[in-house]
Amino acid sequence: MREGEFDEFFSANRKQLTHWHPGLSPRILKENTVGLSEEEIRALKNQLLQGVPLAYAVEARFFYEALFFVDDRVLIPRMESELIIELLEKKWKGDYRTLLDVGTGCGCLGLSAAIKFQDLSCVVLMDSSPKALRVAAINREKLSYRFPPSCSIETRQASCVENLPRADVIVANPPYIKRSRAFAIHPQVYRYEPHEALFVEDEHYEHWYRRFFDLVAHSICGGGLFVMEGEPDLLPGLLSMIAEYDRVEKCDLEKDLTGKLRFLWGIFEDREVHG
Repeated sequence: MREGEFDEFFSANRKQLTHWHPGLSPRILKENTVGLSEEEIRALKNQLLQGVPLAYAVEARFFYEALFFVDDRVLIPRMESELIIELLEKKWKGDYRTLLDVGTGCGCLGLSAAIKFQDLSCVVLMDSSPKALRVAAINREKLSYRFPPSCSIETRQASCVENLPRADVIVANPPYIKRSRAFAIHPQVYRYEPHEALFVEDEHYEHWYRRFFDLVAHSICGGGLFVMEGEPDLLPGLLSMIAEYDRVEKCDLEKDLTGKLRFLWGIFEDREVHG
């Protein structure tokens, strides 16, 4: 690659690149193309001009403490989702041994937790999409040297509104955007990332989350911790919904780095469900 090649590329295509890739810069491109051949860089430039996300083009995204393989079968991990791992750390109890990652996608939450919390004995990466689970399995193998030797990590295909296995900790990044608000997301996200991982139909939204919370309340172990990411405007309503469950001892919302509400968490007591 010639010195200044990406600067020239940006100068010649600034309008198109800034439309599709907010925050992208020649420096970021240079950092993400180390080791690529000239032919691969030419192909990458063409993809970027078409709007293909950089993470898909280079098939990689750094998340928390690891580099993950990603492609268009899964959502691209976002920096704000790393705060889920930090929230787990704040609420973590020493006797937590099992973790369920609902809507795992590339596996970034569940696998990052397995790296962070070395006392885990079992992590289940669950998704309704078999394509997404194949990506999660790639990352499980890629990062296997960093997991506790005694921790089993399995993938499971299932809908999060059909069945959840028992777990001490449940993390989730479910589809949380109402279909009617699709206009509000960036056109690159709408065009390239899997819609089944983004949207819930408006008329099904409340029922979908009621069913999901039913399953969480029935499946989480006593003293267990639940953390999910959600739509800022809709999280207060979801907090009220989950607070109705008798097993919920504590629950609240947390903000992301921009000051927006982004996460819902709850701690569940060890008793039968009545909600």
